[in-house]
Amino acid sequence: MAQHLFGPPHPLPGDLFTGVLHVMSEIDANLFSCKRLPENTPMLAEGAVLPLGRVSVYDALVNQFEDVLVISFTPETWWKQIPDMGDALSTAVVDLCAGTGSMSLGAQFMGAEPMVAVDWNHVAIAHLNANHKGTILHLDISARDAARQVHQACNQRPGTVFMGFPCQPHSVQGQRRGTADPRAEVLWHGLHIAFMIQAQAVILECTPAAGHNQDIRHGLATLAAAMGWTILTTELDLADVWPSRRHRWWALLMPSAWNQVGMTSWTLQTPFDHVGTIIPTWGHWTDEEERDLQLTQNEFNMFHDARFGSDVRHLTIEGFASTILHSYANALGPCPCGCRHQAFHELTLQKGGLRGFYVTSGSTGRPRYLHPREAGLLLGVPDSILYPHDVRTSLSLLGLLASPIQTIWIYGHLKLNHFKTTCHGPCPSVEDWLWAYLRELLAQINFDFGTSVSIPRTLEINANGEYLSLPLGPDSAAVRTLLRAERISIGWNQSCALWHADQRLRCDAILLEYLQSGLQLKSQEGDTGRVQPAEPVVIAVQHGHQLQVHLTSPGSFLFEILVEMQLPLIRKVIDMKGRILPVDLRIWHPIAVKTLDEAPWTLMPGFFRRANGSKLDEKRGLHDGQIWKSLLALLHESPVLASAALAIHPAFASALLRDWLSPTHVRQLKLDFEHSSGHIACIFEAHGHWTLLWGCWTQVGIRWFHYDGLHTNCLHDATQLATAISKVLGLDFCPPLSLSITAQVEAHTCGTVALMHLFHILNPGLMVPPQAVKIIHDWILAQPTLQGSIFAQGITELSREQFHKLKQLLQDHGVPDAKADERARFVLQKDELQTSMRKELDDYKSNQDAHMSAPNEEATEQRFAKIESTLGEIQAQQTQFTQWFNQVGQASTATENAIQTINYTLSTHQQDLQGLHHEIKNVSDNLGQTLQKTLASHQTEMTADFAARFDKLEAMFAKKHRSE
Repeated sequence: MAQHLFGPPHPLPGDLFTGVLHVMSEIDANLFSCKRLPENTPMLAEGAVLPLGRVSVYDALVNQFEDVLVISFTPETWWKQIPDMGDALSTAVVDLCAGTGSMSLGAQFMGAEPMVAVDWNHVAIAHLNANHKGTILHLDISARDAARQVHQACNQRPGTVFMGFPCQPHSVQGQRRGTADPRAEVLWHGLHIAFMIQAQAVILECTPAAGHNQDIRHGLATLAAAMGWTILTTELDLADVWPSRRHRWWALLMPSAWNQVGMTSWTLQTPFDHVGTIIPTWGHWTDEEERDLQLTQNEFNMFHDARFGSDVRHLTIEGFASTILHSYANALGPCPCGCRHQAFHELTLQKGGLRGFYVTSGSTGRPRYLHPREAGLLLGVPDSILYPHDVRTSLSLLGLLASPIQTIWIYGHLKLNHFKTTCHGPCPSVEDWLWAYLRELLAQINFDFGTSVSIPRTLEINANGEYLSLPLGPDSAAVRTLLRAERISIGWNQSCALWHADQRLRCDAILLEYLQSGLQLKSQEGDTGRVQPAEPVVIAVQHGHQLQVHLTSPGSFLFEILVEMQLPLIRKVIDMKGRILPVDLRIWHPIAVKTLDEAPWTLMPGFFRRANGSKLDEKRGLHDGQIWKSLLALLHESPVLASAALAIHPAFASALLRDWLSPTHVRQLKLDFEHSSGHIACIFEAHGHWTLLWGCWTQVGIRWFHYDGLHTNCLHDATQLATAISKVLGLDFCPPLSLSITAQVEAHTCGTVALMHLFHILNPGLMVPPQAVKIIHDWILAQPTLQGSIFAQGITELSREQFHKLKQLLQDHGVPDAKADERARFVLQKDELQTSMRKELDDYKSNQDAHMSAPNEEATEQRFAKIESTLGEIQAQQTQFTQWFNQVGQASTATENAIQTINYTLSTHQQDLQGLHHEIKNVSDNLGQTLQKTLASHQTEMTADFAARFDKLEAMFAKKHRSE
């Protein structure tokens, strides 16, 4: 730690003293007995009339008489009394390393008064002068007199000190030297200032890595111990509530007596999941601003150079903004703030990546950076803020700020804890403050969105020597779309590709990204040995229940044939292999197709579930968006054939159970299964609980397996879902067999346990211990994911109630607490297992009765054999569980016998224990009296010694005055 937080710890005679004193009493004229805080070191202060209580002293001259430190007040000395605020929280705030002043801006919304803002950069000072309502100090807080200047600018005791200290030493984009980086010393100077001005609370912000730095944690603990504070920390990602990523670590240091409700990370869910939820389109700005924001050709090329990262470069209204850094819009040139005088070196960009993105201008149709007002809004800054600099300079400042949205969450917890300590009435929740601020942000938006007519954008393409102007719509059309459209002009044995700078573009490349570039459309011939058909081609088209057969010339378009059939509105067809074909396809060979209506599957209107509890719970379960993303990732990474399994979305499973699917959806599910490996994976919700349904196709039908970490009563729902899927696919099936590989320990981790069961299926032999499930669960919750509509928090309240009643009953009958929990869970699992087995037997019986009437005797015998085999498995499993429960019963009996033995032993030795208790009490009383006498004697000796020293000093000062 470069500088001691409380001033020089051991000043020598002749040094200048800066620190906080507690003035105890006046010994003589202008001579005061003091204690230096926080160590309470005895001192003397002379040369000024000081009030009793706390005083901050700057630049006093150090003297020393024998072993007592004496400071003398000179004309260069400045001091200020620290008023006692009692339980009141001052509304005045000080913003150190203020930048844009965004932290005090957020607190101001909640009633705080910006008093002082400090920054060393001239660009930040100009921005503060245009927006901050308090005193602005152009000051380096590492200067020797920085604390004095800040304190002199305070017209009252500050309630809160805000500080977003430099993140470069801890950022993943930097060298990550931590506190070994010289820039990290700024934090120690800031904490020293907070101590000297005796703020009531401190709020800090930085990148998440700073919160794990041991030096920083030790420094905060040292300051908190000196001030009597509690340290509360959390990490907030702006993406959880607003369409922009900004993951930051926050620390709140406040009086321990105020800590009533603590501080948590936010768990609320907002509708702002993409940019279009807050603004309808990008703003229209002045010609000069549009020109300054427009990407240069070099910037555009560097963004699309694969050597510098694979970030999403083009941000659309439907998208989600990446983190806006300090280098945004200035990475390939000098930084306007002066911290960097040239562009980042290519090696640096290759190592850490070129961060940033662009949007398509609504005025020019060309790629440009965000306008400061757009970027500010995405960061949570009100649109009423003024930007005195040019657009790229303002963007560099915005890349440094701490979001006011996050500030409100932290400062709101400070106010809430203080209110709970000092008041007893109703208080607005932090969530209420946050929602109010978000509504205010939306109300202040005053962009010029231009007209509602889309700006025409034209892409210039060199097509085989001829230049074409291709108009682009507002959508993000890909190269694949252009090639499909160009297919109509391609003849026999030809193909085409799109090239840029002698490099063939991928099919998923976005055309809007090449508005400023020259593109070439090149066609090429296939194998010269292929002979073009000359005879008429037969085509069969089935539409509904009608089948028509046509003869057409080779090379005719499919839509021409559909028009002849009076089906001009058909856009897609399916061939015999289940492939979906466009209608602009040229027909060169005989083909049979079936028309397909376009009817995408969606949830029923108003369908929204919160299964078993609010999604705002601290221990929240997974929603269907997280389940779906994780399920697809597991299937994609699997090396086995099951990676091509048919994945069924949890919401789709709900629709299957409720019979919401149209014939088109049924047909599409059949097509997907035909293109799968014959495996089916579906994690579904029932009674607030996630479980896995896994199916495998065999010659006799689908074998279903239901994986549940708790053996709940969801097997009936799994059977219904398996029946619905099998019915849609038109296949016979066996009822689900209940299994469990990974036990569920936490009530809310059922979704993660279901995913772990899928992991075990795809990776046989690899086991995940139950203790690791919670870690994986928390990791999944922290990942960015899709929006959710089904929230499952764990087992139903009925199961919990049964569990607690059974546990209490076992405890009442003498079962130890440690065993009651386990035995109650065993009994519930046994009851649920027996219920599920009875249900399976009933299903088999009904299945048997249904097939008895079948005329096919051989098929009936096969089904009987299958049923007998399955019944044998169930009976063997039941026998195994019966043995297991007998063992549990024997263990319980042994436990009860042991308890009786222990009770007898305790009653036998009870008198001995009482005698020992009285003996220990007597020894304790004697020891306490001895210690009390010793402490009293020691205190008397210390008081006499201290008084003797001051008497000696008084005599010396009296002698000195007489000699003068």
